[in-house]
Amino acid sequence: MPDKPTNLTAVMEIGPLGSPKEIIAVAEIAPTGSCGPSDSVTYGPRKTRDADALAGIVIDRYPKMAVPRATLQLFDAAGALIAQQQTNERGEFQFKQTAPGRYNILLKHPGYRNMEFREFWVARENQTYIILQAVRLGKIVVCQ
Repeated sequence: MPDKPTNLTAVMEIGPLGSPKEIIAVAEIAPTGSCGPSDSVTYGPRKTRDADALAGIVIDRYPKMAVPRATLQLFDAAGALIAQQQTNERGEFQFKQTAPGRYNILLKHPGYRNMEFREFWVARENQTYIILQAVRLGKIVVCQ
């Protein structure tokens, strides 16, 4: 129920400062309705035959801001690495000449958790556009 307060209980063991058990976590409560899957995939017509088959953007899951210089690794359905690239300063990416088929993407960035986004399709006649939502290191998102 969105209008009722929610209690969140978290138990953590904190070690001495500088020890490997030191845990620093910041919980951000996402606004109601803002949680959902960590990625979204849309398919639209290609403008030209040579248009990029696979493109998208990487954003911070909360707050919604572009994530520049994230490394994306594209894997085929069998797990073979197909391509790798970085997002631009606006968090955008595109994989040129991607053959039709099923793919997975692994997202890496020094300030964010490594995340794997599974099972999306690239079709011959459509452009696949993906929005990937990254979570900063040391933070958790609590959905209401």
